[in-house]
Amino acid sequence: MNTGIQDAHNLAWKLALAVEGVAATGLLASYDAERRPVGEEVVGRTVRSAREGIGADSTDPNYVIRREAQLLIDYDASPIVAGTSDQPRPGTRAPDARGLTRDAVTFDLRLFSLLGRIDHTLLFYAGESTTAADQRDWEQLAAAAFAAAYDHLDVYLIADPKADVAETISPIIRDTAGDFARAYHARQGSIFVIRPDGYLGFAQHAPREPDVVEYLRSTFG
Repeated sequence: MNTGIQDAHNLAWKLALAVEGVAATGLLASYDAERRPVGEEVVGRTVRSAREGIGADSTDPNYVIRREAQLLIDYDASPIVAGTSDQPRPGTRAPDARGLTRDAVTFDLRLFSLLGRIDHTLLFYAGESTTAADQRDWEQLAAAAFAAAYDHLDVYLIADPKADVAETISPIIRDTAGDFARAYHARQGSIFVIRPDGYLGFAQHAPREPDVVEYLRSTFG
């Protein structure tokens, strides 16, 4: 079940872009590149489990449960994954973060509640030392990324509680509990792009605008 659901979601957003005519050449082929190894591993492990018992290859129940739930998948060899971050690594499942706040919202938010299931999501981290020049650079980069993704991109500024970003035009989410910075090892200027299926397509702590645009063009034609 878990494998089939992820098969469907992996293919669905790619088919949607292809039908709309904005998919990059080779985007649909990335489905096979990403999901075939997963399917082969699941089938092989199922055969071994039938012979030896579920979890016979590991004594760590937490690891076994996460693996069976398909939470340990890694698309690092995918042709549509890019970036230089080691933690979190592009191609892995995007971490959640709690304790986020937003002006005029009376309850705390979690990162997963911000993510769409149709469009990509771009997150920019603004540290405590963010300057007006940083904000101008960010807004220029965000505009270029939005255009490269043919508007199929939700953009958020994740800001340190003390960052002075009141003048930005981007939606501001405050990392009030510091959970985002810890989960993403974020520092000033870090950028993350999360795909509709919940995986990190791009993660880089010192990105340049051409890096982000080039990555998006591997997905959007």
